[in-house]
Amino acid sequence: MTLRSIFSVVIMLISIIAFGQEELCRSYTDSVKGEVFTKVDVMPEYPGGMGAMSAHYSRVAYNLGLEAQSFIDSVGVYEVFIQFIVEVDGNLSSRKILNAENEELALSVSAALQTMPNWSPGICKGQVVPVRMTFPITFRRK
Repeated sequence: MTLRSIFSVVIMLISIIAFGQEELCRSYTDSVKGEVFTKVDVMPEYPGGMGAMSAHYSRVAYNLGLEAQSFIDSVGVYEVFIQFIVEVDGNLSSRKILNAENEELALSVSAALQTMPNWSPGICKGQVVPVRMTFPITFRRK
């Protein structure tokens, strides 16, 4: 593949991504109330940033019960995916865990998810909008 063809593919991909983002935000003004987005101009943010969110879940890992810790020790590294909607007021709704093979681990992550504070909301074309967020929480063997 030549440098020119690689450059063309990169430009095309950037155009597709930019066009898709533009369409997403432009469509909000005509959307039905209650529409939830996954990509916006300004994504919602945890108070204090991702470092503070990581610290929030580090406390979960530190306080895991024996069963959950044994499970993580047996697999080495395990990711639990969480999902929620950051509403226009920053409140979280529709909190859920998308995967968890260990019940105790799921309960620990769920408890931490319930105590998560309000986020700064997402913004699309200058308008505050609800945004669905999905994150992995990674647990590693001690």
